[in-house]
Amino acid sequence: MSTTARKANFTLTEAADFLCLSKSTIRQLIASKTLTAYRPTPRKLILKLEDLERFLTRNPVGEVPRAVEGANA
Repeated sequence: MSTTARKANFTLTEAADFLCLSKSTIRQLIASKTLTAYRPTPRKLILKLEDLERFLTRNPVGEVPRAVEGANA
């Protein structure tokens, strides 16, 4: 058994760091329903590791998510 525990839930800042994206890009992805987030309280935003990993596998190198493409136009 591994002694390194994997973090299951991320804040907006942690998710941005994990994905190497800005917080504003993460917000755009959430608004466009490209990335799923949860709001357990009015001021707290949580992103699950499995959702972040799913996002990464759906967007291989060389592809830009549609939500980000539209924001740059």
